[in-house]
Amino acid sequence: MAEVTASALLTTVLGFVGLFVLWWAYFALAGHGTAVSGRGDGSTAALRFAFAYAHALRVAGAIVAAVSIELRITHAETGPALVLTTVGGPLIDLVGNILFLRSRTGTVTRDRYVAAGALVVIGLVALPLGHALPPLFVRLAVLAVTATLAVVSQLRTGRAAAIA
Repeated sequence: MAEVTASALLTTVLGFVGLFVLWWAYFALAGHGTAVSGRGDGSTAALRFAFAYAHALRVAGAIVAAVSIELRITHAETGPALVLTTVGGPLIDLVGNILFLRSRTGTVTRDRYVAAGALVVIGLVALPLGHALPPLFVRLAVLAVTATLAVVSQLRTGRAAAIA
């Protein structure tokens, strides 16, 4: 029986926390109560896009994030594949999130675009630095961005409910 290392355990826990905060950011604004605003499109095509295509991107992002967990467990160095999957999974998920919100409500808050930009910057910095960065650094940087987005989304939803 193979022994589970502390590094593998930490990588797995951080990976699941990363997936959790992506879902948290999504459900904070796009949960069961997401309604079409005056700017949204309530047509069948918009609904199909929102609930099928945009969500397919979210699932693809989760799959890529799972691949990044596996790469961090099996590879001690920060190579291009690890950087691209660690940043790419949450970025793909966030694109699906943005498309869903845009099709359902007609608007997307600026924080989603800022988070996407921050993820791109992390990737652009981490790719050339490659082996000089520990894999944990890239994961924590991505987690900081996604967790901040989740908290901001939750706070915004709480403020909106308090006002209503």
